Amino acid sequence: MPSADHLARIELYRRHGLQADLYWVDAGWYGPADSFSPNEHQGDWAKHVGNWQVNPAAHPHGLKKLADAARAADMGFMLWFEPERAICGTPWTVEHPDWFLGERTPGANLLLDLGNSAARAWVTDILSDLIATVGIACYRQDFNMEPLAFWRAHDEPDRQGMTEIRHIEGLYALWDELIRRHPGLLIDNCASGGRRIDLETIRRSIPLWRSDWQCYADADPIGSQVHGMGLSPWVSLHGTGTWAAMPKGAGNSYQARSAMGPGTMLAVFPYATRRLPRTIPGTGTGA
Repeated sequence: MPSADHLARIELYRRHGLQADLYWVDAGWYGPADSFSPNEHQGDWAKHVGNWQVNPAAHPHGLKKLADAARAADMGFMLWFEPERAICGTPWTVEHPDWFLGERTPGANLLLDLGNSAARAWVTDILSDLIATVGIACYRQDFNMEPLAFWRAHDEPDRQGMTEIRHIEGLYALWDELIRRHPGLLIDNCASGGRRIDLETIRRSIPLWRSDWQCYADADPIGSQVHGMGLSPWVSLHGTGTWAAMPKGAGNSYQARSAMGPGTMLAVFPYATRRLPRTIPGTGTGA
């Protein structure tokens, strides 16, 4: 979504008193101008993971203006990132090829080795600078790949498991350092939706998006109920979402209540192609 559309929505929420804790900008804010994608289901945003330059077509003035507007509306700013994965050929993989695991095949996933202290220090500084300069209240870290084969291929037969151990220790160290540098920072732990929940990650983070089940507006609400029932006895803080503007009249109180939990995300006009209404239903007031 371009900056102008984000700003229009933030202003809409402010004027109508929609009291959210965070304003969430997800994947697609980065990459070259021609990579801009209208939503997560279309376009080639995924091909540019590892090119962490702000997309000039979508955000010609950067992201700080969005964070400032969110704060003015009493919301924190939440930004998606996926630092461990990079597509072969993107800037990070070219600048530091020795820090990535995997075969150098064009377009293939590579894994940043967080067990490498130099690589971890480097990525920590980049993320920390972004958090500070943009004004990020919640740092969202996603992880959309299967890492086990990368770790195993890097280990000798009699040392299987060592790269994995060092990587996970590095992940915890990365988060610890970000929290140390930025007191009060929230970390949203996402790995294709809730696939990285363990005792150490929930000490440092909250899985605000516990499952990708809710990525589609017509998702069966019973799935949300099952997730809440199964997860809540073990993980006290977690989140999920529901769509406020649904196709074919699917949005209703049952759908919303099924997604209630310690944290709930509302997709209110989430795409630039879903234009803001002239009036807000039930209020008669202009958008």
